[in-house]
Amino acid sequence: EIAKKAVLAARAQSEGRDAASVTTSKEAFDYAASELAPYNVDIVEVVAWWKKWHDSIKHYVSVTEAVDLWVEEHHFKTGKTNKSEAYWQGMKDTYLGPFKKTFPDRQITTLTKEDFVHYLFEVKTGVSHAQKKEHSNKLRTWLGWCITKGFFSNQTKPLDGIKYGKDAPKKGADERIVSVEVLRSALDFCALGQTPRDLNIGIILAIRVFVGFRARETYTLRFRAIKDRNKGIIRITPNDEPKTFARNPDLQPATIEWLNHFMDRFPKGQKPKDDDWLMPKTDTHQKIAKERITTGGWRQHLGHSKKSSWGSRWEAWAKANNRPFQRLEQNRVRDTFASCALIVIGQDKTLYGMGENNPATLKKWYYNAIDSDGAKAHFEFRPDDEEKEIAHENKIQEIMDEAGLNREQAELVANGASVNGVQLDFDNEITFTQESED
Repeated sequence: EIAKKAVLAARAQSEGRDAASVTTSKEAFDYAASELAPYNVDIVEVVAWWKKWHDSIKHYVSVTEAVDLWVEEHHFKTGKTNKSEAYWQGMKDTYLGPFKKTFPDRQITTLTKEDFVHYLFEVKTGVSHAQKKEHSNKLRTWLGWCITKGFFSNQTKPLDGIKYGKDAPKKGADERIVSVEVLRSALDFCALGQTPRDLNIGIILAIRVFVGFRARETYTLRFRAIKDRNKGIIRITPNDEPKTFARNPDLQPATIEWLNHFMDRFPKGQKPKDDDWLMPKTDTHQKIAKERITTGGWRQHLGHSKKSSWGSRWEAWAKANNRPFQRLEQNRVRDTFASCALIVIGQDKTLYGMGENNPATLKKWYYNAIDSDGAKAHFEFRPDDEEKEIAHENKIQEIMDEAGLNREQAELVANGASVNGVQLDFDNEITFTQESED
């Protein structure tokens, strides 16, 4: 009966007639056989395929309904799956959201290969061919989930056979690698501490520039991650939010200097505690330990949509002070680290710092050509001597105020000595031993 209805309708449509005008089964089957002959397919195979397709669809839903249900079921806190917030956010905002916006009311069962080609090549015009493939893979994952829900048939594979072009080879460091001059400009601006969270951003940038952590892995850390920085250690644990795996890569000497550079600038009484968020939700230090910044808040704060955002303020400061400026677009800092680290610390340590396992992935997504001198310079630039002297002088004054030492004694402590039981710990904080208390 299904076959009869299908071929009757096909015959009528081909002749511009109403389906009811094709009245005999023989007419219909003859027409179907002639149409299928070039494909070496007979009517029995067509009927079998149609029945499988039809039987696999349990619910007819729109793209919007299917995307919204996926987002609900995969929520990192309330969903039924064990997905990270980063994965959930990426699928929702980067991959499924734009697709839903393109085909909001379309019934999923009507999506064709042509629809996906239109989306990947006419809608997603600002992404590389490699990124188009990634979009395709994520949509394939979503369609696979739709099949398990009975929204889509496993008999159709609209993403198969799509041809992607090849991206042009990257032309050099100037396209993706952020120069030392620009990085120093950004870090120097953070050190001014125009707002309380500028110092926090400086710490996050230093970790990303010199260690290679992902942005979200870094701004969701607590200060305990860098408490052993003077031992050359930074930690991202399973209790944090690593995208791939926990790790504790070694810190380069310049990294330690930059981290201490920012830590020393927190005002007295506002020094972060180990359990405080590396990037708090608010600029009010009293609320630092309460909430961390959200993914949307981080993107907005580093962006240029508001004059009060860090990105806009850095740009204005750089122009006013004749300092270099460059928008730190997605992955640009991480790409810079990878390119330089491959030369300076080698492939294994680069992969480990970045939380990657596959060398092919590293070179596909992050590597750009840079010469050896440029790579070494990336890991060797430190806070300006003048800035270091200011920080050192502030530390001496702090020691004199808190420990009651004279200047000569305070200078010895600031340089690493112990005087009357007063010394600096690994966090560069003043400590008092039993000797001083007696």
